[in-house]
Amino acid sequence: MDAATAFISSIADLLGVFVWPTVAALGLYVLVSNFKNEIKNLINRISRISRNGTTIDFGLVENLDLDGPESVEIDDRTTDVIEHYPRAAIIEAWLRFEWTSRTILEERGHADRRMTLRGTVQALLDRDLIDLPTRAVLFELIKIRNEAAHDLSVDIAPEQARRYVEYLEYTSSMLGTAATGTRH
Repeated sequence: MDAATAFISSIADLLGVFVWPTVAALGLYVLVSNFKNEIKNLINRISRISRNGTTIDFGLVENLDLDGPESVEIDDRTTDVIEHYPRAAIIEAWLRFEWTSRTILEERGHADRRMTLRGTVQALLDRDLIDLPTRAVLFELIKIRNEAAHDLSVDIAPEQARRYVEYLEYTSSMLGTAATGTRH
């Protein structure tokens, strides 16, 4: 076999290696293009993410009833953050909730600013500001917040971020009510 034939044979072999990834990528592009809305709706319905033995259950947030008279409205700025930066919306919502919680705890004589996230939630329970089911949900929300803050490989859909923000806003308003002694 001469050099030209060997070169052409090498090119043919190289092209053969790239055929299946090219066809797969093209097929994926066509699939995503044709079913973009369906795929988006499917992603928004994801209720649980598992990775390296850690499971985050978005279903806890999704199944909460926030449609009653106590439901909260989200301002335009927060809505914009949710739509464009859902990860940032989750982190910001937790920071607001944590600030509210720590402020209420300080007003009740518990002024330890070095408390962990879980410690803050436990202190709310210990002071009868939340109940056990709320604590359980807040512990799950801490996991989601940690994923949003530390694991950039996890994609968070805007609808998931919206549910997260709504629940924390609702819980913050209930904390304020509980702290003033007019708990529902």
